[in-house]
Amino acid sequence: MERHLPSHETEVLFFELFKTDVLELPCAMMILQEIKIKYPYLTCNFDLEDCDKILRIVSTSLPINIHEIILLVTHYNHSIEVMD
Repeated sequence: MERHLPSHETEVLFFELFKTDVLELPCAMMILQEIKIKYPYLTCNFDLEDCDKILRIVSTSLPINIHEIILLVTHYNHSIEVMD
């Protein structure tokens, strides 16, 4: 039997992981909100339970501007670096 993926499924084209020092949910939510306003084509979330306080960003349409994301997070006085 032949299997096909539904036509509404999308393919992840761009994916970035960042290590941050964001500790508190309210600050993480403000950063996520600003990312979503400035870059509505991005999907993003924080994993504050991870020791690296990971910020995940996915785009299915346009490349992720790493420099702009770093500037945005540092504007909130937090450190951020791209994870290898």
